[in-house]
Amino acid sequence: MLRNIKELGTWYQIIQFEKYFKTSGVANCGDPLWPSIRNLLPKYLKRKRILDLGCNAGIYCVRAALEGAEVVGVESLEQWMAQARFVKEYFEKKHKRKLNITYIQNRIEEVYSDLGKFDVVLATAFLYHVSKPKQKEIVDWICSITDNVIARYRGEVYMEKFSPMFEKNGLEIGEISNTIDKRTYYLVQYRRRK
Repeated sequence: MLRNIKELGTWYQIIQFEKYFKTSGVANCGDPLWPSIRNLLPKYLKRKRILDLGCNAGIYCVRAALEGAEVVGVESLEQWMAQARFVKEYFEKKHKRKLNITYIQNRIEEVYSDLGKFDVVLATAFLYHVSKPKQKEIVDWICSITDNVIARYRGEVYMEKFSPMFEKNGLEIGEISNTIDKRTYYLVQYRRRK
């Protein structure tokens, strides 16, 4: 397994494969961030549809699918998509069952209109990678397919940029948490106004 992980290149997400074995990635990304994300998700994930935009190595897809969610992960980079497929296969073998995850390797700008409705959309460290001319269009689309968005931003400037876009679409900030490591990251939940 170690050889496979090394062959898949540099890892961005920290993934805990075994008790004493994990990938080296960015602090507070991947499994270390999952408890904070999980606290913002519905109590029960069985039969929930979750979209993970910019899913990277797919650990959030896997963690949600292990709780019964149907997950779609979108990632444009081949290296990270290969990691996501490896992570999914590893956890399927470990838990002796198939996980309901569909991965799409493409830029979200190319596939977003055909994905359907979701109970939750994860946009962790994703929105600021979308080309500027498409950012408002993508946020509008996200708001049209869900009532619950969890976004992660690198710094207040991105949170201040994107939050008004969500608010114009009827989603308001429900929860904000920040973590400080080398930079400040904000995890923000947007929910549909009732």
